[in-house]
Amino acid sequence: MLKRIMFFSVVLLSITILLGEFLNTNIEAYANLIDVDDYETIVVKIDGGEVYVNIDENLLDFFDDTYFLELVKEYDLAPGDRINITDVYEFEEISEQTMMPPQARMGFHYQTTVTPVRNSERVNSRHFITSVARGETLTLSKTFTRTYTVGITTGTGQQRPWQMNGSLGASLTFTRSVGQQFVGPPETSRYNTREFRVRLYNESINWTQRRVNLNGTSIGEETRSGTGARPTRFVSYSLDRLTR
Repeated sequence: MLKRIMFFSVVLLSITILLGEFLNTNIEAYANLIDVDDYETIVVKIDGGEVYVNIDENLLDFFDDTYFLELVKEYDLAPGDRINITDVYEFEEISEQTMMPPQARMGFHYQTTVTPVRNSERVNSRHFITSVARGETLTLSKTFTRTYTVGITTGTGQQRPWQMNGSLGASLTFTRSVGQQFVGPPETSRYNTREFRVRLYNESINWTQRRVNLNGTSIGEETRSGTGARPTRFVSYSLDRLTR
């Protein structure tokens, strides 16, 4: 299941609100006079100027200040370049009660508990989708899809679950379909290209699985447990670069 939040282009009004400071880089928020509510532009100050981050205010809770600086550094963005954070797709828990385990007809099922490891979220992978020149529109001719499932730690002494059920069996998929259009910067823009990209994040987990009857009482004494990683979210964004 996916929860999607959309981004809309807006016009910037430069009223500065100080957000905070990370090392030698100041990060400031700008209020906007816009047609769409709750939209902000973040300004990341770097040597020689500023890089702009367009983001819906509703998405700010997904990121801390260091995230924007990380993007600036990763893509070697220069003063005047711009980042547009457009979508966030979140992983959602799947309740075992919504599933029909095949063992139920035999009077038991495997009860799974998954606990995320605190502060373990990290970038798992980065993907380039396409790049569009100024004044151009590209129509996708081939579906772009990335699907990630829960991974279980393997190796000496590591247990495997009896069944990849509940949240252990869940996945997260990012898709851009054939026919979807990607629009570059306007012909009058100072930006030369717009790169469309996506990042996958995951987190470490601890899991426990036991066999129980239909009343939830354990059958037998054995309990299996282990570690792994699960997807947490996709972040879709684009990069606007100045002509140089």
